[in-house]
Amino acid sequence: MDNCSIHHVQQVKDLMTSVGILIHFLPPYSPDYNPCEELFSYVKYYLKNHDEILLSIPSTDFHKQ
Repeated sequence: MDNCSIHHVQQVKDLMTSVGILIHFLPPYSPDYNPCEELFSYVKYYLKNHDEILLSIPSTDFHKQ
């Protein structure tokens, strides 16, 4: 599980173990261990410096389902 504070409440832990769930917590978040963060950083940097790309997309395209 992630390290959301509610997941560390004893009542939540007790409930999960009572139904046979073995709890494993993930290590604290670190962008150094997540290669996608490097890609997202590059994409955000690129778009920030080429805002005409975003401005050329009709705003209605952002709301399609």
